[in-house]
Amino acid sequence: MKLLGQRSLLLGEQVLSSAFNFLVVVALSQKSQLQVASFGLIYSFALVYAALVKNGALNLYLTSGVQSFRSLNALVMQILLNKLNLVLLVAVLIFSWWEAGPAFVFVFVYYALVDVYKTHLFATGRFRENLLSVLVLVVAFGAIYFSGGQAIYAFVVASGWLLVRYLMLLHRDNTEVISLAPEKLSRDSFLMTLSYTSYSHGPLWLLYAIDATLAAVFVQVRNIFQPAQILSRVVDIFEKKGSSTAVSYYANFKQVFLLNVCILSAVTIGLALFGYFFFEFLYGIRPDAMALVFGLYALVCIGTFVSRPIETFFYGIKRLDILVRTRIIATCAFAGLAVSVLFVPAEDALNFILAGLSVVWLIINVKNYLRIKLERDE
Repeated sequence: MKLLGQRSLLLGEQVLSSAFNFLVVVALSQKSQLQVASFGLIYSFALVYAALVKNGALNLYLTSGVQSFRSLNALVMQILLNKLNLVLLVAVLIFSWWEAGPAFVFVFVYYALVDVYKTHLFATGRFRENLLSVLVLVVAFGAIYFSGGQAIYAFVVASGWLLVRYLMLLHRDNTEVISLAPEKLSRDSFLMTLSYTSYSHGPLWLLYAIDATLAAVFVQVRNIFQPAQILSRVVDIFEKKGSSTAVSYYANFKQVFLLNVCILSAVTIGLALFGYFFFEFLYGIRPDAMALVFGLYALVCIGTFVSRPIETFFYGIKRLDILVRTRIIATCAFAGLAVSVLFVPAEDALNFILAGLSVVWLIINVKNYLRIKLERDE
């Protein structure tokens, strides 16, 4: 019963968080497509930063069984104080301010901090406090939006609250710092994030460079698939924490892999149909060829969902090098796609990129799945 309650609270937090993201995109769509594109771009930057921290610190923390916030913070600092990572972080903050304005910088700050905070609360079983972190953002958004202000300023309030909570956790934690990561992990986490960024966030950046309107449509389509992302994220978090005590990594992988393929694929297809019929109602526009856009994006989503249990398996057996090599191959494939899109008419660029992405995810998942079978046989 306790586990069921924990999962319900975590699911509630994920539902609320994703519903908030959904409403922000809908609210910004009432202003202009350019604001939607700007939000999507800065949010994407924050997710890249979060992926860097996740690959280098959060996944390791969850699978280690350690429950020390000081240890987690030390691990995060080890990743971020790498000179190259620090330069990239400063560059992103400057670009966000220059391209979208100071308020949008706090979109980056909030999403950059929140995963570290949530990961520790989850690891220590503080699920109600985890839910509170999202409620603050939702209340701030509602108060500002319904009073006629710019909804984006909700991130200023939420970022300040989150920073205070982060510092309080650090101050109150008297546990000894436990070293969790060898130097090689920092290198591998950077390579994994860099390669993953190219084919996960590169499409939005590429579309933004071609036409901000196309980038906005991409963000709006992605927004509709939020419920499937919720389910995938919840399963992934519990799976990674459970892998620290798993007797058989392969048996654990097989169970979650089948769950992702069957249930999440069905949810994704349902959302694609919903998006096709209700896109104009939600956003007030109706671009051409939306049936193809939603079909292709559904394939991309399924590819990302399938990759998560595969990723956990390699984390469990401490073989990040395998993931790095596969992602470098995928990066090369996306680089070819990025060059090819230059020869495609702008109006077809979105469908061309989504079709290419679905192929990239297919290559990644097939190659890694075959390697898992090889590891099991050995």
